[in-house]
This record gives sequence, structure tokens and C-alpha cells, in this order.
Amino acid sequence: MSVVVRDYPSVSDRAIALGLSAPTGLAILPENLPDARTAAEFRFANGTATVRTLFRNDRINHELLIATGERPQHLVLKSADWYGPTLFITAALATESPGLVSIALSLIANYLTDFFRGRGGRSTAKLQVVVENAPDRKCKMLSYEGDISGIADLKKAVQAMLDE
Repeated sequence: MSVVVRDYPSVSDRAIALGLSAPTGLAILPENLPDARTAAEFRFANGTATVRTLFRNDRINHELLIATGERPQHLVLKSADWYGPTLFITAALATESPGLVSIALSLIANYLTDFFRGRGGRSTAKLQVVVENAPDRKCKMLSYEGDISGIADLKKAVQAMLDE
């Protein structure tokens, strides 16, 4: 299992620079947000559509950082691994609904348990979580790669990032 935390550009600043509204709650980010020159270049992880469906089914409000009227373009990676989206947690969301992060990660972990059930071999998941800290809006990214059972344990790591 690998968990890496690193600095990440301000999501609000990047969104505004690209002519988009800054996310206000839980959001799904494109994989190439830091490097995209325009919002039309955005590419989302394979698992984005699945996670959005899980969130909608469980009535978890979320945003997809994309230009109005655009359809998300997905990266197609041929692999037995599961590539999840980059989740973004605003400082406001962390303050107003701290339990929502735990619920969202639990939904993903439960889905993956069912998804990989009965498959032989190793089941690897990759997921990234970007956390915005108030009041400076600086962001940090947690990158996870490992067994699906480790996603449930990410709650503690994300909470530690929120408490910084």
C-alpha cells in the first residue's frame, strides 16, 4: 500500500483561471487540472462515472469540475486495476459536513469490494483526494495505490489533512 501526500495547486485559483466557477463542496477533478491550458483539455479517470453514480444514488451532493455544456472525456487505461477519480474537499465542506468524506470513501470501498469479488489475483485501486485548507485555500493531494481494503483506512489520513 502506498500513500503519498504532496502540495497541489489551489483548485479555486486554477478553476477561475480557466474560466470556471470554483467548487464549493465535494467535487470530482480532472486528472490533468494542474497542466490543462483550457477546460476543453480536461480528462477524467475511468472510475469517475461509477463514483458519480454511487454519489447520486446515495444523494451525496457533488460537482464535476467541467465547463458548462461540456461532456467529460475519460482516460482509457487497459488494466486490471481500478482507477478512481480525484476527489476534492473544500474547506467549507470539511467544516459544515465532516462526516460526508467518510461516507463518500465508504461508498467507494464497498463498491470496490463487490467489483473485485470473485476475481483471482491482486485487486489494486488508485484514488486521489485533494483537500483545501482554510483560510489560505492551499491544497494538498493524497495519492493512494494499494489493496481495496486500504481505501476505508484513508478516512484517517484525509481527516489528518483537514485538521492541519
